[in-house]
Amino acid sequence: MTKKNGFKLTYVEVRNPRPEADGSYACHPCYVGVTTSEKEVAESIRRNVWANTPQLQASLAAIRELTVEQLLCNRPVRVGDLFIVRPRLRLRRHKDAQGRLVSRKYGVGEPIPADDIEFCGLSVRATRSLEAEVGSLVTGCVRLDTVPPVPANRSGEPLARALQLCAEEGYCTVRSLHYALGVSLYKSRKLLESFCRGEHAPLVGSRAGRVMVYRAV
Repeated sequence: MTKKNGFKLTYVEVRNPRPEADGSYACHPCYVGVTTSEKEVAESIRRNVWANTPQLQASLAAIRELTVEQLLCNRPVRVGDLFIVRPRLRLRRHKDAQGRLVSRKYGVGEPIPADDIEFCGLSVRATRSLEAEVGSLVTGCVRLDTVPPVPANRSGEPLARALQLCAEEGYCTVRSLHYALGVSLYKSRKLLESFCRGEHAPLVGSRAGRVMVYRAV
């Protein structure tokens, strides 16, 4: 896939919480996007593996139950070839003479007492193969003026908007049309699929990794 037709990640600038030595604030890039819902994930799985909703819900519940069980047995859990879940630990915080919460300092070779450590959440890390697959398809980034909300459905020709996206980015995806039209991901997928049907279809779809990409004919 060329850089022109590759996938680009959307981002905005976010100010660092702490000032620099001269009092100014630096910024760092932060990825932004609308999270895919559990319902959308379940619908995608249902279409690809021909499983009904109760079976999907039972499978997801079983994965969750097993993950909790194994983590409590001190065993990190690898979920498919997607990610690895493990507990995160940190030093407990205690109030100092000024009433501030601080952690005690321990040097190299100094044992840390078990009662001075606490659970502070879970670490979910993608597998190397998943990172490599996504990384091979991403060819750049696109700066957004603001974090993109999901807009209300606007009037207009969906095909014209899809063709405009193809002209601007070189391709169109279900998610990009979802943002552009303000329709659901399911509706966006159905529209793009319909644009690829017929003898003189205006779009042609192809798979890039696990993502469907649509381009103008």
